[in-house]
Amino acid sequence: MNWFHLLLGQYGIADEKITLDFRNNFLDPDKAQMTFIHELTHAALGKSTEMGMATQTIFAQVGRFANLNREQKAAVLSSLFDAQVFPQEGFATFMGLVWLARKISKTKAVLYAEDNLTDDYLDRFKKLEYGINLGARYRDLFTGKISFLAMQTNLRADAPKLDLLRSPEVLNKYLAEDDNNPSARLERMNSFIASNNWVLTKPYEEIAVKCGIKYFDPPTKEEVANFMNYVFGLAGIKQTISPEMIADSPDPKSFLGVDQEKLLVTNVNHDLAASSEFILEKDAIEFEAGHADIAVIMPWVPTKNDDLFAKVSSMQPEFGMVLFRRTGEKYTLCLDEKMARQLLTNQLKGKTLVVKPGLFEVRTGEIRLNTVTGVKPDLVFYTEPNELKKYLELEASEVRSAEHVHLGMSQGHPYQGLVVVLNGQATVHAVLAFGNVKISEIVASLKGKTTVMDSSNLLPYSTALNDFMGIMGMPWDIDWVASMIAGDEVKRR
Repeated sequence: MNWFHLLLGQYGIADEKITLDFRNNFLDPDKAQMTFIHELTHAALGKSTEMGMATQTIFAQVGRFANLNREQKAAVLSSLFDAQVFPQEGFATFMGLVWLARKISKTKAVLYAEDNLTDDYLDRFKKLEYGINLGARYRDLFTGKISFLAMQTNLRADAPKLDLLRSPEVLNKYLAEDDNNPSARLERMNSFIASNNWVLTKPYEEIAVKCGIKYFDPPTKEEVANFMNYVFGLAGIKQTISPEMIADSPDPKSFLGVDQEKLLVTNVNHDLAASSEFILEKDAIEFEAGHADIAVIMPWVPTKNDDLFAKVSSMQPEFGMVLFRRTGEKYTLCLDEKMARQLLTNQLKGKTLVVKPGLFEVRTGEIRLNTVTGVKPDLVFYTEPNELKKYLELEASEVRSAEHVHLGMSQGHPYQGLVVVLNGQATVHAVLAFGNVKISEIVASLKGKTTVMDSSNLLPYSTALNDFMGIMGMPWDIDWVASMIAGDEVKRR
């Protein structure tokens, strides 16, 4: 489960990744920047507040809880999620609009909100809108203190003592009490602070008293250790956490930066489980491979269903493959090496082949499979810039020369792209990023080996790059490479 915003971005509560959607922020740099700020706010609230840290620990481990069935686990997560919707989504939306207000004016930012937010997001913003008109000092106090107090429950101290995770019903009853519910806490504070801004200058405890909510001291290291041991025990993890192992409480400001390895620009809405057909039968696999336009192959990530897959397909999963048709159909496959070899050397000949870096051999320019030779992928895709940087460092001795193109999506857009060709090969390497810092680092790491490629030289790679844009959710019928070269005209494939 994620703090997500369909088509724009999401913050993964368990893995702490910020993912920004490529397609639906592509044409609007302001929307891309606001989406980033929105998700970054979720990250800050998740990593620096009491309710946020408790939630992240539970989300990361609940899948292992032996005392709950699948429906009960989902109910626990939903209860935690629902209890903090107002502070999470309210302040995340508010922070994005504060950024926009600084750029285009407060009045225009509010009009933007009224024209673009869905009813639920607009309702939350309207409750906090008075904060946008506060002076800079008071606004900083408002966003910092009030979001913190709303999320400052006593969950980590109470969970072990009250055995709150023994059932979703017990947790629900606990969260139904206003002082334990971040959304209810924020509603009560908001009604007072809207007409009493002066209280923002007071200490946390005094603000809580004035607003009529209970103030909870931050948990002690002993209480945090007890909570961790309680959750780990339910998850069957044989590890004991001592108070000495608990770090000091984090400063929320420390999370206003972002770990670039956890910041992804991709197709957020590319939910293969929901939008693709999973195929196990060999005849069907061969048929769909023969009619596909693009194949993405990657090492198989083990799942709890592997034995079932192996039984039905008579193949032990070793590789995952997603087949795309340019008409929109998608098919997900699990393959053993024998079937992967057959498809790559027969049904998928002449199709666009995309691989992750672990399956690409720089020395030969071929797909790295023990029993397959001579098959060259069209594109190697990297999830984020550091993955490409690390790959180039690992393969440095094999990289004799390189050409690159650093692409901006549009004037002032934070989305950036890097396309690299190594050793003059037929395979192109591509990565998307937010901002240019990490892309500049990659180019710097190739100093002395790389030259800037003229964009017209991308034409031989246009099929692969256009298909990559399609995988990222962009229209399949646009020739993105030719359109970029033309500059002011959209070209069709």
